[in-house]
Parts: sequence; structure tokens; C-alpha cells
Amino acid sequence: MELLRDRRVERQISDGRTALNTIVESLLNKYNLEKSKLKRSLGSISLEQQDKQALQDKETSLKDLVVAFRSEQSLIQYKLELKETAQIICTQINKMLTEKIPKLWEESAAKKRQPIDGIYEPAFFKKTFLQKVQKYLWDELTERMTQLSDQLVGYYRTALKDKRIVDQLFKGFYETIELKQVEKTIDTLVQENMELKLRECASRIAIVLLADRQKFNWINYNNEEFLKIIHEIPSRINLNSENFSKLVSAIRQQYERHIVGFSVESLLNLYLYEMILLEEELLTFIDHNFLELRSSSEPILKEKIRGSIIQKPELKTLDKIERKLASLKNISM
Repeated sequence: MELLRDRRVERQISDGRTALNTIVESLLNKYNLEKSKLKRSLGSISLEQQDKQALQDKETSLKDLVVAFRSEQSLIQYKLELKETAQIICTQINKMLTEKIPKLWEESAAKKRQPIDGIYEPAFFKKTFLQKVQKYLWDELTERMTQLSDQLVGYYRTALKDKRIVDQLFKGFYETIELKQVEKTIDTLVQENMELKLRECASRIAIVLLADRQKFNWINYNNEEFLKIIHEIPSRINLNSENFSKLVSAIRQQYERHIVGFSVESLLNLYLYEMILLEEELLTFIDHNFLELRSSSEPILKEKIRGSIIQKPELKTLDKIERKLASLKNISM
């Protein structure tokens, strides 16, 4: 009896499996037929090919975004604003030099005792004084010119924020990496490349030009204009800033045009170059991430890519059919 019962159960299972396979086969034929009709109406491109094309289009659009970002920078406006800042820097230095110059004058004097009266008489080394003034000016320019580079980097960071570059890259990567990671990557590129290089250059750029006494005959011991002004300064210690006002004014007239002109334009040229280098880094960043996207087998990612292409009703239907076919094939296995 037990043997007969087992055979009857096996036969029922076999009949059930046959019936199920028949149903599955019928559905497979039905959906494959519908799939063929839809593909004929849509053309020869499969959904998988359209997935690949969607990735390619997305990558291209992000690269176009990065390149357009650089071209949209208003360098003409930046130049005007940088020149205003450069003039402010010159005013700051002028004020500091006015306060400092009496001490530099005093440091350039040597006291000699008179043999009869026994009192000290100061002797002023005016060439030494001029070079002390020049060195002080170089030191101040080295410290303050980084205001210009910081201003340029500020323009870049503001533009990144206004154009929502970080957010667009994050979404363009189908949110496969964290928003903070995208933000940190770009911030690091800006900080370690553009900001560092511009600050290094800005701190020395004025000296590159103004220290060349063969080309710029100013504030040195062969300059008759400055020697004449110095001869008008009373030869005594404990002078106040007013005694040097003519000299300070002449000094500013000599160096300001180079700061506002040459230095600003040179920094803008370097800024453009650094933007190009940053652009190349961002394009490499995009390449790297899309290489990983193409090799990924994550179901969630594939869903997002597929969801971005099935906007047409026919594509939505085709996608549903392919999902049903995949499910049916799992049943029949």
C-alpha cells in the first residue's frame, strides 16, 4: 500500500511539473513574441545597448559640464576686482612704510664722538637706508600679495557652489559614491593644486620684477631722484613720519603700477592655467568613476540606469516583458 501511495505522489508531482512547464513554456512563447514585435518597432537596439548608451551620454554630459564651467569664468571682471585689491594692498603697505621708515632711517645711522666737544654726531648711510626701505617693501609685498591669490581661489570655490558642480557630479554618478566624498575630492584638488600654487607664486611675483635693478632703476643707490629726495631729509635722528612723506609717495609711484599691472595679469594667467589643470583632474575623476560604473553588477545601479532610459511607453513595456521572461526562466530551471 505504501509503495502504491508513493508512486501515486510521484506521478502527481510529475504531472504538476509537466503542467507547470507547459504553462511556463506558453508564457515564454507569448512574451518572446511580444518582445520581438516591440523590438521590431523600436529598432535593433536592445535595452542593454541603450543602458550602455545612457552611461556614455551621462559621462559626456558631465565632461561637457566641467569644460563649460571653466569657460564661464569671468576673467575680465576678476581682473578689475583684483586691480582694486592690488591698490588696497599698496595703500596698506604705504601706511606700514610710513610708520616704519623713521626707524629704518635711525638704523642707517652711525654715531661718532667729536674729539673736542665729546658729543656724538650721527653719520647717515643713505644708500644703506634706501636698501633697507627696499627690503622692507619686498617683505611686505611677499606677505600681502597672497590676498590676490586667495581672492582668485575664492572666485573658483564660489563658482563651484553656484553651478552646483559637486551635486551634479554626485547625481551623474548615480549616487554610487557619497556626496561628501565627491565634495572632499574636489576640495582637495583645489587646495593642493590651485590654492597652493597660486599662493606660492603670489608671494613672490612682485619680487620677480621689482628686484631686477638692471631693468627697474628705482630705490637703489644709482637713482638720482631718490638720492635728491633723501638729501632733503634732515640729517638727524628722531625724525617723524612727516619728514619722509615725499619719499614714501615717490616710492609708491614707482612700484604701484607694477603691482596693479604686471602682478595682477601674471596671476590671472596662472589662474587660467591652474583651472585647465584642475579641469583635467576632474575629467580623470569622471573617467575613473564611469569605468567602475560600467564594470559594476550592482542591481540597484542597473535599476537606476534602466530607469533613466525607459521614458517611452514602448521601452517601459519592453522592460516589463524582459523582467517577466527572466522570472519565468528561473521557474523553468
